[in-house]
Amino acid sequence: MSELVFENSQDFEQAVTMLFRREGWKVESAPRPNTRGYDLIMSNGRDRVAVQIKNHKASVKLPAVQKFLDFLTTENGAGFSRGFFVAANGYAKTVDAFVATQGVNNVEFYEFSGHDLIKSFSQTNKISTDQRTYIGVFTAKGGVGKTTVAACLAGAFALSDYDVILVDLDVGDDPDAVEDEVIA
Repeated sequence: MSELVFENSQDFEQAVTMLFRREGWKVESAPRPNTRGYDLIMSNGRDRVAVQIKNHKASVKLPAVQKFLDFLTTENGAGFSRGFFVAANGYAKTVDAFVATQGVNNVEFYEFSGHDLIKSFSQTNKISTDQRTYIGVFTAKGGVGKTTVAACLAGAFALSDYDVILVDLDVGDDPDAVEDEVIA
């Protein structure tokens, strides 16, 4: 969390600008105050970066990050090679999970900490593909929606870029058939 408290967004923007300039970036304000999508334009010769700055007392929530990611896919956002998102007081856990699972690689996330910018999380946080999680949907009662729930869960995980395998097993009335079907 930030040790300094900025009473207004302009002071926070000036502090962030100073820190990026210290790192060698050429920084300019957006063409108009409250430009939709970004607050600063930065360049270093090879990159042109859109910077979104949030001076909130609470952590930045996922909808704000998604709005910035959506901006980068628009015609105006296409003029930037990537984006930086700077938060005064960090990010909600949902943002970290989103970045880790969705493969967000065109935006770097920073948190203002004291008198410096700290990189919040990156693709290195991406969940390892070696980690396996097994989810079982079962009950002895028939017709309660086990297959539907399993299919919906598998679809949701697949849409979130997880590798998914869905196995359905029906043993009928013979409990000894489980061993035969699993081994076969």
